[in-house]
Amino acid sequence: MATATMKLPNKLLDGLSKLGNNAEKITDKMLVAGAKIIKDEAQSNLDSVVGENIKEENRSTGNLQSALGISPPKGNGGYRNVKIGFEEKRPDGKINALIANVLEYGKQGQPPKPFLSTAVKAKKSAAVAEMKRIFNEETKKE
Repeated sequence: MATATMKLPNKLLDGLSKLGNNAEKITDKMLVAGAKIIKDEAQSNLDSVVGENIKEENRSTGNLQSALGISPPKGNGGYRNVKIGFEEKRPDGKINALIANVLEYGKQGQPPKPFLSTAVKAKKSAAVAEMKRIFNEETKKE
């Protein structure tokens, strides 16, 4: 599964530690909102690169595009994360993560068509800003 890691600024982490029992709920809400921004950009990028500049007829089934998603938040001991990646259930038996990896990084005879790394680069600051906004909104309720 392709992953993107973003670390929360120390100021946010310090503020979350003061929230006690609500910290995990708020952190999860922040992570999902930030991941959604990155996932939406990755989805748009993926849709634009599948079948682009190929030598053979486009054989895309749409399975890869429909499998892109966000995992539920999980973690332990104050470390929480979500992952942006692909479900692996495909009717044709192929592995989405492998197909996505070849698309992202290329292989011999197939140039890379990055969609996830470019999404992270393009939307990281927007994702962090949204997570900060949620943090500020939620902490005002406390």
